[in-house]
Amino acid sequence: MADARGVKSQNIKSVNVIPDNICNDINDAIFIHDLTGHFLLVNKEACRRLGYSQKELLKLSPQKIDLPKFANLVGQKIQELQKVGKIVFESEHLTKTGKAIPVEISSSVIDYHGRPAILSVARDITRRRMSEQVLSERQAELEKINRLMVGRELKMITLKEKIKILENRLAIRQLKAGHK
Repeated sequence: MADARGVKSQNIKSVNVIPDNICNDINDAIFIHDLTGHFLLVNKEACRRLGYSQKELLKLSPQKIDLPKFANLVGQKIQELQKVGKIVFESEHLTKTGKAIPVEISSSVIDYHGRPAILSVARDITRRRMSEQVLSERQAELEKINRLMVGRELKMITLKEKIKILENRLAIRQLKAGHK
């Protein structure tokens, strides 16, 4: 059942106050924003990671901290959230200095002080991406070695076949020479 704003009410969790010790002692960035994208709350980790003061960050929106290719999807993500209540997706945040940080974001529609809002927890996945890159490079190396080994084996098979043919020709010549 959806309310007047089109948000499924069974998917909404009510959050009026998030204690500072919980919000600020977590290693993930926490953002709460309204359905138009204005930040209502950010934790210390979000500020530290992105290089903004809390006052500066609260003046921004998800579109302003995302790389352009992801910023263009924010409206879509908000619409999807309003339909399903919770989503997990990957994005890239942009720091104040312009550095891109890959993140996995878990977002839920919540009731924040009587208004629908979106709670997003953003996990820095830089190490995961680096590990994936190393794994991909190792996989490519192994595939190259495998192709070389298979190629080598095929050449060996071909050489063995040629040797067999030469051995057969030699045996035939020896038989012919022995019958003369």
